[in-house]
Amino acid sequence: MKDLWARINRRITAQIPANRRRNHSTVPLASISFDDFPRTAWTNGGAILRKYDVKATYYTAAGFVGRVVENIEQYNLEDLKAVAAAGHEIASHTLTHPRVYDLSKREILAQEEATRAFFQQHLSGQETVGFAYPYGEASVRTKRLYSTLYPLCRGIGMGVNADWLDCGQLKAVGIERNSWTPERIETIIHEAVRKNAWVIFFTHDITENPSPYGATPEMLEHAIVTLKRAGIDILPVHEAYKRTQMA
Repeated sequence: MKDLWARINRRITAQIPANRRRNHSTVPLASISFDDFPRTAWTNGGAILRKYDVKATYYTAAGFVGRVVENIEQYNLEDLKAVAAAGHEIASHTLTHPRVYDLSKREILAQEEATRAFFQQHLSGQETVGFAYPYGEASVRTKRLYSTLYPLCRGIGMGVNADWLDCGQLKAVGIERNSWTPERIETIIHEAVRKNAWVIFFTHDITENPSPYGATPEMLEHAIVTLKRAGIDILPVHEAYKRTQMA
């Protein structure tokens, strides 16, 4: 019954937009993002980004710093500062990575207050305008609340962001071992070109033997190369959003 309710909740929540904005871009756009973030998203993923001169968005769970979570080594403070210094976007992924629809408003606000304090302490007050829902899970209540806390909230609902943007739950496409095929990535990029849409890719760890939710270096590189061949600019999420608002 709980799984059934979760599926119903996902469908309802995705159909009720929050912070809706028109996409004014006349060309397709793309973003690459990493969730949590595992150290290899920087040590391996960052090297690939440098190779292709791409800036990405790192959705950072503040409470994961220096930890090993589900047998995956997470970022440390030096990694965080290096990512920011390299010009990548740092965004919020909560403090402890909970399913936020289980939290009260008070608990959510406490999570975000602690996250913002962490970023201000370690990133010299760098503004954080983006958020990604842990596990991609939201409810109508939490979607509306997070839309008041962050201008841009990203989910994991499969698809491109075309004529209208639901900035309370932007669509995204996983580059993940458990669902990856080159044809799937190429199809979604072709859709972005056809619709002049914004496609946001996300993944987690980047290793030769990734978790089900991570990718190999070859998978990440394939997505970037395919985007480049299609002539699509690859920008951090906030930068891409600003492009969509240029009438």
